[in-house]
Formats: sequence, C-alpha cells, structure tokens
Amino acid sequence: MLKRLIRSPLAQGVLSAIAAAYMWLVARTTRWRVEGLGVAEAAWRSGEGLCVVTWHGRLMMIFACWPPEAPQKPGVLISLSRDGQFIARATEMLGGTVIRGSTRRADRPGKRKGGEGAYRGMIDFVRGGGALCLMPDGPRGPRMHAGPGAARLARQTQAQTLCLGVTTKWRIVLKSWDRFIVPLPFGRGAIVWDGPVAPAPAEAGPEAVERARADLEARLRAVSQRAETLAGVRVIAPADAAPVEAA
Repeated sequence: MLKRLIRSPLAQGVLSAIAAAYMWLVARTTRWRVEGLGVAEAAWRSGEGLCVVTWHGRLMMIFACWPPEAPQKPGVLISLSRDGQFIARATEMLGGTVIRGSTRRADRPGKRKGGEGAYRGMIDFVRGGGALCLMPDGPRGPRMHAGPGAARLARQTQAQTLCLGVTTKWRIVLKSWDRFIVPLPFGRGAIVWDGPVAPAPAEAGPEAVERARADLEARLRAVSQRAETLAGVRVIAPADAAPVEAA
C-alpha cells in the first residue's frame, strides 16, 4: 500500500519537487572550491558534444558543478523504473535533459529495459552538441570500477570526455554498494575537473577501448580522491577488484 502511494503520480510530483529544491539548495549554499574549471568552460564553449564521467555515488551533486551561465546543461541517463520517474522529473526541473533506459542489459535478448533506445538516444544527444553525464560504475557496481560503456560511447561519437570529482564537507554516506553521498547544505565542498580525454579512434578495436576505459577509471578515481582531500573528508575507496567486461 505504501509503495503504491509513493509511486502514485501525485506523490512522484511532490518527491520530484522536493528533490530538485534540495539539490538547488545544496548547490547554492555550499562554498565550493573548484579546480580545473577552465577545462570544463572551454569544452562548454566549443559547442561540441561531450561526455562527462563521475561515480554513481555522486549523482546528487552533478548539477552543483554546472554554473547557471554554462551554455551546455547536462544530460543524464535514468532508468525506466517507477522509482526513476521522480529522479527524471527532478532533473528536468533543474534544467537537465533526461534519457530514459538502462544500458546494462542492452545486449541480453529478452531482458531489454530500453537499452537499445537509450543508447541511440545518448549517441544522438552527444552528436547534437550535448554534454552527457555518465556514471561508469552504475547501475549496480562494483563501486569505482568503470565499465566499458563510457569509452565505447566516446569512440562511437568521437567526443572528448571530462572526469568530474565532487563532494561536500558535510555529508551523509549511505551504506549502499556505491557509498551514495547525500550532501548537506551550508558547508564547504570541492569540485575537480580533469581532461579532456580524447576518444579511442573510431576504427579502434577492443584493446584500444580497454585502454581508454582503464585510463578513465584511473583519472576518475584520482579526481574523486582530490575532491575529498580538498573538502577534508575521508576518502571513499573503490570496492574490491572485480573483473570488468571486455569491450
């Protein structure tokens, strides 16, 4: 009964508004220390499509990293689940573009959850000049181990990639697989940009894509650690090593 109530259109609308308002509050009341902003500003001004990667646990802070005057607003892939609906609405309220679907099962016949359409939507968004924000350890982990999806998308679109690390000093770290961060307002925070990372050549084979994936993973871990160091909080470590799907 409670689940049905929460997933009703009225409740979803209320949750969306609350989530959007809270993320706006965090973004506007946190005293941010930013490194590498010039890298991001140059990419935004170029008008070319762009991939931005950050870890899944930093999802609530993505919009804080985009200044209101930035010419490109982020696009975000959000699952087709009912629970993803209010997140999608909150993203749109904040000015972002939503692409619905899941790429995790796109290659499994009989288990597609909008994967093929989502992937095509991401390609079209980037080729149209959008800045697509990807969480390469999502949707289920392991934490801070990048899957091949972001490197593949960059190769197919020939878009450059920026790595984004972000955290706040005052935060709640959940005991979820991704150590999801709930940022708290009115404190200090840190945003670190790195890149741009050139894509693997369009004709590149699996080995080149794997090298690109490993490079993104290392650089994304580095900027995330740097952001946490700047904010003066305990560094969240990657999950134990796990095999990564080959490209």
